[in-house]
Amino acid sequence: MKKQNIIIIGGGIVGMAAAWEFAKNSNFSVTLVEKQPTLGGMSTWDAIGQFHWDRYYHVLLSRDSETLQLISELGLDDKLFWTTAKSGFFGNNRLVSLSGALDFITFPFLSLFQKVRLVFGILYISMIKDGSKLEKQYVRTWMTKVFGRRVYERIWDPLLRSKLGKGKEETSAVFIWATIKRLYGARSDSADKQEKMGHVEGGYAQILQIWEEELIKKGVVIVKNEPVLSVDTNKNIVNTVSSKYIFDQILITTPSPIAVDLLGRDLPEGDYKKFLTGQKYLGVICLRLLLKKSLSPYYVINLLDETLPFTGIIESTNVIGCDQVGGNHLVYLPRYSVEEDEFSKFDEKKIEQEFINALQKVFPELKKEDIITSTLSVERFVQPLYTLDYGNRIPSFSLPIEGVYLANTSMIKNATLNNNAALKLAKEAAAKEMVIEGVNSVYS
Repeated sequence: MKKQNIIIIGGGIVGMAAAWEFAKNSNFSVTLVEKQPTLGGMSTWDAIGQFHWDRYYHVLLSRDSETLQLISELGLDDKLFWTTAKSGFFGNNRLVSLSGALDFITFPFLSLFQKVRLVFGILYISMIKDGSKLEKQYVRTWMTKVFGRRVYERIWDPLLRSKLGKGKEETSAVFIWATIKRLYGARSDSADKQEKMGHVEGGYAQILQIWEEELIKKGVVIVKNEPVLSVDTNKNIVNTVSSKYIFDQILITTPSPIAVDLLGRDLPEGDYKKFLTGQKYLGVICLRLLLKKSLSPYYVINLLDETLPFTGIIESTNVIGCDQVGGNHLVYLPRYSVEEDEFSKFDEKKIEQEFINALQKVFPELKKEDIITSTLSVERFVQPLYTLDYGNRIPSFSLPIEGVYLANTSMIKNATLNNNAALKLAKEAAAKEMVIEGVNSVYS
């Protein structure tokens, strides 16, 4: 039987995982095309001074079964480490811990009654098996009913703001249900009931580089630094800046707006096109700081102060260890935003200065000479907003064009965006939808 040429557009986690699945079947010839010089998408790495680490912050949780399986398949089990992560809250010019039972008892931003309500609310949510009904309620409305206004404002609103920015006001309650289920599970699996977070030595640079090598060994052709200009579905041709690729089947893993542009007029009018063009995406502006000293013992600091320009403070080296960056300390200052965010109009130098000035308000002892280097990254399409009834609008992987398929983060249902969900999505796309004549599935 003649091999079927499969072109995968987009070398992020979904694209790599799909290539990984197809490479397991000898009926397929797989080509992975990526516009950037490195694979990984949002999980890729960058130079940070003289070191390399993840462009955006990532950690593993104990229930990330798909990611842990991949790490094992890549032979990286001995490079996997787990750390008890601590969390803090900043409000009223105070930085306080919320990392254990004693911290919870003394937490100053909630009364005793509110703390009790918080505990029972989390237990209630953790027992909800199916969150699909929550898609019809805004997260603010539902969480206020469950926890009360004060608990929502002091605990959940800062967490939502750190993940969604102003987009939290358009998000359905299923998002926070999925978040709590994931984080609560990480604590439940731990013997001391504290949140465990993991990382692979070398970060995603280590994972992605070995993964790329293994893909090549399995016969996957990887084309990097080659933006795709268009897809001609009538002639089965992918046009890049310097080449043309013939395909029998094509899987597009880019964000939906990019997929629409690639397909152009070949994408017919209808519900599928309405879904792709109607999505509202979150973007992120993220400043990475390499510091000579630690800011705090907390991996994440949630912010009650909404005047700060960033939506959270993540000191990654409190999980990964300072040895990964030469004994220094790595801090991420993200700002998740929707299209109309005012910061998107500023130049990079102004954004950096605004962020550093605000960080010094939280940590007045931080001096200019403590900052070894700073790097700003901007990503327009991070994830779609999970608006009301979002899950019921997600179409199949099969586009209304023969031989053309889509698998991207807009198709993750009732789960938070993370690499584990992306890996699961890619496996589902490969196993269920990329069915061609004479081949029942990639596992046949």
